[in-house]
Amino acid sequence: MPDSNDLPINRDFFTLLDSRTYIRTKKRIVALCVLESKFGTQLKLYEWNFKGPDGGWKVGLANLSVRDIDLTRVALDAQQLAKEYAIAINWNSSKP
Repeated sequence: MPDSNDLPINRDFFTLLDSRTYIRTKKRIVALCVLESKFGTQLKLYEWNFKGPDGGWKVGLANLSVRDIDLTRVALDAQQLAKEYAIAINWNSSKP
């Protein structure tokens, strides 16, 4: 399995500190990423879709299918990475 160094992150803007990959096919990657930028350390869930040799990898925009993603695992990984990299998570589920 390829390591996180080959994720199609914008390396001009972000430094990838850590990641967990949930789906990796020839046309789709879903990964939880710990990123460092001038705005600090962030935790982001990404989906990339391959648009062909000329289009390359593009970030999916607000249409992430969760049918084949173990969201419980994503949440547990997010909590672990947030603790490890001192990223505040505000998951107050009591708000409407």
